[in-house]
Amino acid sequence: MASRSCVHRCHCVLKLLCCTPLPSSSSLTAPAFPLTTCRRRGPADCWDVRPARRPPAGPVVIVQCGWHMRLGTKMVERTILARARLFLLPGEHPASNMFEVASSTCCSTWASSVRAWMDSLDPPLPDVVDWPFAGPQACAKARSDPAARRLLLSSYKFYVVRPAMLKLDLPAFQKAAAASLPVFCLPFSSWLSGPPGLQWNLLDLALGPGSWLQFRLWAVVRMSGCWPLQVLGAPLCVPTLPRCGGCGARDVDVWHALFSCPATAALRSSLWSRLPLPPPSCPAQVSQFLFHQSRPPTERREHVHFVAASLLLAMTGAAQF
Repeated sequence: MASRSCVHRCHCVLKLLCCTPLPSSSSLTAPAFPLTTCRRRGPADCWDVRPARRPPAGPVVIVQCGWHMRLGTKMVERTILARARLFLLPGEHPASNMFEVASSTCCSTWASSVRAWMDSLDPPLPDVVDWPFAGPQACAKARSDPAARRLLLSSYKFYVVRPAMLKLDLPAFQKAAAASLPVFCLPFSSWLSGPPGLQWNLLDLALGPGSWLQFRLWAVVRMSGCWPLQVLGAPLCVPTLPRCGGCGARDVDVWHALFSCPATAALRSSLWSRLPLPPPSCPAQVSQFLFHQSRPPTERREHVHFVAASLLLAMTGAAQF
């Protein structure tokens, strides 16, 4: 039962943090803008906008979703663990016999290719049988006891393989997070310095479907600095809108909605009256509070609500939530 609960929580977090459009918007608070018309005619006809120069970088999206590694790196990890599992199978197991033959041949095989890749890392990864923590006795016990085998493989994964995989992915994230976001003129690394993992504390907040829609709007802005039209059903996100639905200003970006739009002044006043924030005249400092990873869950809910409500007001011309 405990494992099922863990899997369910994991699926919930991944679904909540993922910024792709939901299968159906009927269960969410529907925006006033006729999104069904937009889906039928296309976003260019409804908003008259130009797409963003480039989508958010893959490593940034992965971190925003709370994942530790890129999927390719995850597959490499699984491959290394599959090799380790073959080492620890009983000697009479067919897979163990095939692995022994593949390892002893002079031809290039799957086993030798994985070993060569492990050697290319800095420092090289040891096989589970060469890991000092395991030793001959632990490996012998693992070959005869399935529970001991699982325990040894789990230790090898989290103490040897996983740190190497995270180290492998970190430069890719740092490079992607160093790019300056439109509007904010700050890199994504300003919000967090490394992959934070799944944000379990978000599940402790009593949030309904409408609030999770707000969170997805906030997350897309945090990653891209663009208008999150994609969350509302459009196939693209854009850096500017031709007209603000709240005040009528022309060629507006998300910075306008958050910090200068007269129509969102009441939202700003309400937020500043409840939370200790820098003055609105210092938007760069305020953005750190709105998007930084270290904010507590209760404050994060207020930040998410403010960002989403301001953007929806500017995009649709009607107050949401």
